[in-house]
Amino acid sequence: SNLLFDLHLNDIIIPDVCPVFGVTLKRGSRQNNNDSPSLDRLTPDLGYIRENVRIISRRANSIKQNATFEEIRSVADWLDRQLTVR
Repeated sequence: SNLLFDLHLNDIIIPDVCPVFGVTLKRGSRQNNNDSPSLDRLTPDLGYIRENVRIISRRANSIKQNATFEEIRSVADWLDRQLTVR
């Protein structure tokens, strides 16, 4: 693929906490766990450019990996309706 790439090491700042789930990001392990930091592209087609990447947990990144915003919203809305019916 011909994705844009303009990142430098100092462009990647790993937060202490996942901005999606609020869990502590565990760094330094060579294992990929759900709470490992993961480089996410906000808009996949834009590539790995400074304005388009964030660090979130591997779990959050894997949830949105193949889904569109609309699909994620639909699942959340459906779950909300199911839990409300109970």
